[in-house]
Amino acid sequence: SLFTGYIYRRLRGTWALRSRRGHDGSISFEERSRDIQRDATGYDRFYDETAARFDWNWLPPALPWRSSIEINHRRKTFQNADSSDITSDLASIWARYTPFKGALNTEFSYKLNRTVTRPRVIIAYKVPAGEGEYLRIGDEYIYEPEIGDYILRSEPAGEALPTTNLNTALNLDWSPHR
Repeated sequence: SLFTGYIYRRLRGTWALRSRRGHDGSISFEERSRDIQRDATGYDRFYDETAARFDWNWLPPALPWRSSIEINHRRKTFQNADSSDITSDLASIWARYTPFKGALNTEFSYKLNRTVTRPRVIIAYKVPAGEGEYLRIGDEYIYEPEIGDYILRSEPAGEALPTTNLNTALNLDWSPHR
């Protein structure tokens, strides 16, 4: 029979600060986990995740300036061997300047995202006939759960590889007739 239940846990704490001079910010920490139902009586852990976040905004009253900064760090650890652990970091800066009663609108954004994952390879393990899920024919593995003599498993291979994504933008809008 098929069991599709899961348990999802989340714990989050946030500390926020707001001032009258246009400053506000927050720091938060979050822990999450997810369990998948194994059978009618139990669950297995699927993943654990932790995240930390910092953001700060400056929105001064009666001034044409707005800005914000955000920093995130997230780590997801899978208990299942078929999935790779993921670590990601994000840094973001945004600023807007609108002088001359909005006739000039200047906006700048910068986002840097770094994600680290570990590559995986499929490894075939030979088992007695009928105990596997796949048959090997040439260089291919064909799903045959009744007579299969191979089990395929995804396993980590090599060092974790970082991927970096950088987005920047500068927008200028001059509309003197406003």
